[in-house]
Amino acid sequence: TTTPPLPAAASPQQPHHSTLQHHHDSRGITAMAAATHAATTAAA
Repeated sequence: TTTPPLPAAASPQQPHHSTLQHHHDSRGITAMAAATHAATTAAA
């Protein structure tokens, strides 16, 4: 079972994602981060 990317992307364990979202403040970054996390989770 794959975990939802949204709470994972907002997790404090992902400081680089938080930095990107804060710096760019773009939903595109959030979507990309979620896709990256999903791919990482699938690979793991």
